[in-house]
Amino acid sequence: MVALQKPVAKEIFEYPEPITYEDWLELPEDGPRQELWDGELVELTTPEEIHQDIEATLGYELMTAARAISGAKLFYEYGVRLSNSSVVAPDIEVFTGKAGGKRTRRAIEGPPDLIVEILSPTSRKRDLVNKAARYAENGVPEYWIVDPDRRAVVVNILRDQAYDRTIVYEGPIACQALDGAMIDISFLATIGNDLPEEVEESEDQE
Repeated sequence: MVALQKPVAKEIFEYPEPITYEDWLELPEDGPRQELWDGELVELTTPEEIHQDIEATLGYELMTAARAISGAKLFYEYGVRLSNSSVVAPDIEVFTGKAGGKRTRRAIEGPPDLIVEILSPTSRKRDLVNKAARYAENGVPEYWIVDPDRRAVVVNILRDQAYDRTIVYEGPIACQALDGAMIDISFLATIGNDLPEEVEESEDQE
């Protein structure tokens, strides 16, 4: 008879409320992507294909411009510490240091120069309202919100501690974080046109 080994319990991360930035740093790096919002952990959903296509294509345009500027860096879904109880993971960030943020191994502490969020059904209000207010409060000078449904970019520029908002349907867009580099958004007009149609499961299918 073969003795069965007892399963090894995985380490469970438990923290007192509210959770702090130091607690967030202890989360496993290979675990689910989570943001810290006013002391509470929020697990982010896996983005759909159109979201990933936009992230990759817009990221390429921004990266091309960033490479021409000394010290400019582009990050995907990298932590941004807004306070000791709030850490977000935007879809794209541009960092030059001019806005006052500081790079660390796990996050940018303080404001990056540009944050880009791509709307999804579960994040729409959070990105348009909650994060816009929080980013303005924390001095993020430029905040772009990509709306896949409207094929548009909402460009927010910080002035007097509040955002001036412009909806751009046709580019290019001048990126202030990258010294006014013109970023092509023409791909939004056709993004998602090649997505496969949803397959409805048969009632008889198990």
